[in-house]
Amino acid sequence: NEYEAAKKINPRLAFPYFDLALFFLFRQQQEAAIAEYDQVLALDNKNVKAYTRKCAAYFNIGETDKALASCKTATTLDPNFTEAVKWLGQVRYNRRDYEDAITDFATCRAQEIAATNIQPVDRLSECWYLAGLAQYLLGHCDKAYPLFNEVLSFTDNPQAIQLTRKGIAGCAAVNPGTPTPTPIPIPPTKLPPILS
Repeated sequence: NEYEAAKKINPRLAFPYFDLALFFLFRQQQEAAIAEYDQVLALDNKNVKAYTRKCAAYFNIGETDKALASCKTATTLDPNFTEAVKWLGQVRYNRRDYEDAITDFATCRAQEIAATNIQPVDRLSECWYLAGLAQYLLGHCDKAYPLFNEVLSFTDNPQAIQLTRKGIAGCAAVNPGTPTPTPIPIPPTKLPPILS
């Protein structure tokens, strides 16, 4: 009710729509969340965040054609919005378009590594482990192992660790005797000194 009241007070502000969409997502009401993102897009048809979140909502209900369209629009509007690039890769991965997903995930990894304000533990681990799984599914364990190794060195995400280990096990079954990766710690990122 408060979000609805906020929208009536100033219908041109985007944040009440985003907050209400999060409320609906928490309640597993993806369609209602999509309607809120559509409201944002009615106000600003170039809102990359709204297209990205709409892509994720469509993805979560299995509407991969609509998810793909929303993610493509988001990455066309802003190819540097890493969350959109990650979701585009994830949608393509689930559609078994592994080659394009690998390209998207490579872009995502490059953007995450270049972002000096992101600590390794906060990186979008999907860009590593899903890329590794895509390489494994294409029969390229030599390309999958470095991705698996790197993600294990920084993530604490249980799903990422579980799926990475499954990928490693799959590669080991296909290539017995090949050494499996062991995590190599990434040196901490140097942050600029705080100015007083």
